[in-house]
Amino acid sequence: MADLLDDFMARLRTLAPDLPAQTALQLEVQTRQAWGGTDRNYIAKRPALQRTVKIGESLRAHKPLAQVFADAGVSRGYGYKLLRSK
Repeated sequence: MADLLDDFMARLRTLAPDLPAQTALQLEVQTRQAWGGTDRNYIAKRPALQRTVKIGESLRAHKPLAQVFADAGVSRGYGYKLLRSK
């Protein structure tokens, strides 16, 4: 059964096809040794501050709001909520 690391390694091989197989294997082994069998496998979403910065950058680039929210990875409602915040 595939897990998070299998998915990550597949994506890495897609984005970096010239990565030597031995290097990819070594990365996977080291990561499994460091994180295997722990309860630390929670991956937090991007903090709201980073999303707000991304929204600001897109607005300065004069993109449409639909594109701004899509680039930041937020829904339209949450995007407007971020815009209303200080």
